[in-house]
Amino acid sequence: MLETGSASDCFDRRLREFEENELIQVMKLGLLCTSENPLKRPSMAEVVQVLESIRNGFGS
Repeated sequence: MLETGSASDCFDRRLREFEENELIQVMKLGLLCTSENPLKRPSMAEVVQVLESIRNGFGS
């Protein structure tokens, strides 16, 4: 879905008030957190850092 540009179809309609870019960043973070390989998962400190970055508008 991310490759085809239809990522917004994954989001609950109630989340449509948020910036799509922010929602996509959170979705990507969620995918990282659920990686099959535990060594590829971010630490909780990294998760917090990414979420704060997204919240403050500095997400990539």
